[in-house]
Amino acid sequence: MDNVKLMRCSHTLWEQFRRFHYWPDIPLNKAARCYLVEVHGKRIGFAASLPKFGRTGYDKTAVWNAHKTVILLPKSHPAYYKLWAMAADAQAQLHKAEGHRFYGVAPVDHAAYRDSKTSGWQVTRGDKGQLVKKCRSHEYIGTKEDKPAKPFSDWPERKSPRFSHEYIGEPPEGVTVGEWKAMKSHERAKYDTLHNTFGGNLYVHEYFDRGAYDGSNIWLVENTDTGKAELWRTCDLNRIAKNGGKHINKCKHGAHRLYGGARNPETGEVQGGEAWWEWQKLKAQKRLEEIKTTK
Repeated sequence: MDNVKLMRCSHTLWEQFRRFHYWPDIPLNKAARCYLVEVHGKRIGFAASLPKFGRTGYDKTAVWNAHKTVILLPKSHPAYYKLWAMAADAQAQLHKAEGHRFYGVAPVDHAAYRDSKTSGWQVTRGDKGQLVKKCRSHEYIGTKEDKPAKPFSDWPERKSPRFSHEYIGEPPEGVTVGEWKAMKSHERAKYDTLHNTFGGNLYVHEYFDRGAYDGSNIWLVENTDTGKAELWRTCDLNRIAKNGGKHINKCKHGAHRLYGGARNPETGEVQGGEAWWEWQKLKAQKRLEEIKTTK
């Protein structure tokens, strides 16, 4: 749309347009990309787009949602819906030209024009669910008049390379630097020394296992009140330290998911998650008795 122009602007300008929006009480997300909307050189509205799942930049699969589209006119004005549609389409075309997929959810009366086959919009799978809220859900697929998407090969390269690193510490005694770097996180966890008391009655002895469900590191813990072995995840123990002794063993309550079904290595029988968890607890108690015997 040559007569509609979108210009990047600050989040602070939202307050000038908020009272004209159909949902004025919903705040502007600080992660949104904001624009001023001009038609024939006259400022008529504000638009904001929000990246979905945090995918932005030069990602070929980047998905953006319409976050705010507002026109500086009351809904009773005869040109309101036409100008709103022009601003919404210009916003969608901008993202389409950048190679993004673009989605919009709007009230039924605002999105009615999108049901036309020539609008460049198509309904999404979530449209029926939005109808319950008196809204519509569409994806912008473009029209013949739209500018072609900019080839990704033409997009500017970063001026400097960026790297991401994980600090894994010094290798333990008997392990070379190369072997230490080649190990996965759950393999390095076997060398950790998490011998601390948590909550006053939980003493961590050693690394025990890795949960197949979410990859959690699981530790063999002795409950000094009962003398029994318990299995705890690292994150749950850390929560106890942070929350001043609050005991929530999610490993215990969600063990049927954490371990799932597996074959018992002693009997060869395929067991469900709960049965496998009971076998793991017996294995943990046996290991705790061995530790106590050798001390």
